[in-house]
Amino acid sequence: MSNLRVTSFQHEKTGTTSRVWTSIDDQEMWFESDDVDLEPSVEALATLLLIPALLSKRNLEIEQPVCPTWYENAHKVMDFLNFSWAASAVEILALTKENTGLPRAATGLFFTGGVDSFYTFFSIPRPDFLIYLETFDVPNEAEKRSRIARERLQKIATAVGSHPITIRTNAKKHPTFSAHSFTDTHASLLAAAGHLLAPHIVSATISPSWHKSHHMVSGSNWRLDPLWSSARLQIIHGENSLHRIDRVKAIADQTLVQENLHVCFENHNCSRCEKCVRTMLELHQAGKLAEFKVFDQGIPVWEAIDNLPRVLHPVFFEPALSNNPTPELEKAVRHLFRRTSIAARAIEDQLKQRRYVDEEFPKIQEGLNNALHHYALLQEDHKRLSDDYALIVGNLPIQKSIRLVRKVAKTLRGGSSNRGARHE
Repeated sequence: MSNLRVTSFQHEKTGTTSRVWTSIDDQEMWFESDDVDLEPSVEALATLLLIPALLSKRNLEIEQPVCPTWYENAHKVMDFLNFSWAASAVEILALTKENTGLPRAATGLFFTGGVDSFYTFFSIPRPDFLIYLETFDVPNEAEKRSRIARERLQKIATAVGSHPITIRTNAKKHPTFSAHSFTDTHASLLAAAGHLLAPHIVSATISPSWHKSHHMVSGSNWRLDPLWSSARLQIIHGENSLHRIDRVKAIADQTLVQENLHVCFENHNCSRCEKCVRTMLELHQAGKLAEFKVFDQGIPVWEAIDNLPRVLHPVFFEPALSNNPTPELEKAVRHLFRRTSIAARAIEDQLKQRRYVDEEFPKIQEGLNNALHHYALLQEDHKRLSDDYALIVGNLPIQKSIRLVRKVAKTLRGGSSNRGARHE
């Protein structure tokens, strides 16, 4: 397989929009922002593409010299992912060169307005910049959604005295990057965006999704995230000593959170999806749900749970059972687990059937191909016989054919009469 070649970013400024772009595997990849000038950082591109290179077993060929610190850390990334994912190491074909640019002493926090972002914000010194990657945590790129997200970020940043930065990119849709699970690559996308801001910040913090005891490595991990750092930019994995329910309790009293918490894939919290309902459950058990007008509380939380057909992450609902739930709440959660279990078995049965079909299909296909082959032969025989018959009939004059038929018929009638006379 060919090398994954990292060519230099190009940069342009149009009005207030700063844009960097390059070509990766003959497809354009770009980042842009209206809030700050982006640096055409080779470390940003290399960070973004190292995991795709590993998972596709392609050597990473980098056109520009990279930071020696980043280069050393990149090999640590490969060692760590070889241990955690059994991802075979690839070669990083690059020269190294110290970057003499000095960043400002400012800090940044990647911020979506969710529980983890707010908890991290309140657990660290106030960051100078709140950084939002459009469409990072939502599947839709509609302009209305983007506008609402920008307005929300601006409102929160103004309230806390930080500066908002929104970055747009097509990375999630780029074939080379999107060929792999976003679960595995999402933290590297955040780190890459951080490197684009290296002239403005000295560190960028990624909010943790899991407690430090969580052993699964899914893109973002307290041991992995710092390895995306360079000499100019430190990537920090946020404070991760509390479990999710405890993080919710830690921020539930904050008016800013009560008025701005956003956990949903929709423009506003739909209060019906798994992410909304599990957060409502956690706030209910913290005794603070009534304070959060960002959720629709027209029905009790246990009814909202009953309305979920199943969930992808039952683990987030488990703490409710050990936190003195009411009978209605305990019943709703247990029934949810039951529905999820049944659905999981049904999905597994479907997968088994799919695997069986996949295994049997070559045999079925071979038999079908043989049948089609014999059918084609029969069609050829039928056509040949039809052509021969048409040729024979076509060579006989019609009158001759008629006389011959009459003669044969007459002979047959005469023969029948003679045989009858002799019998009498």
